[in-house]
Amino acid sequence: MPLVRREPPEGNAGIPQSPKVSDNLLKVNKPTLPLASGEFSVPTPVLLVVAFLVMVSGHGLLASTLWQRAQQFDIENKDCITQFYMFIWKLFYAEYFLIPFV
Repeated sequence: MPLVRREPPEGNAGIPQSPKVSDNLLKVNKPTLPLASGEFSVPTPVLLVVAFLVMVSGHGLLASTLWQRAQQFDIENKDCITQFYMFIWKLFYAEYFLIPFV
């Protein structure tokens, strides 16, 4: 079958047609599956789950210790206020340990 040269329709003066919006939406709504496409191996999701569990359990532990200290807090005692303030800073620094697991 011979190649046939098509003339552009009247009115667009040879400007190439842009893709339809629906074509782009189909590409957005169908993400690739990294494991199926071979972008990462089987141990990678295992490491992601372990990191998630460390992060969740670490935040849970820090939150429970904060809750326990808050229950024992005495707002009238200035020394207790200072200790609680310093404890919050220690929790803040403990969060830096959990950053690599995010």
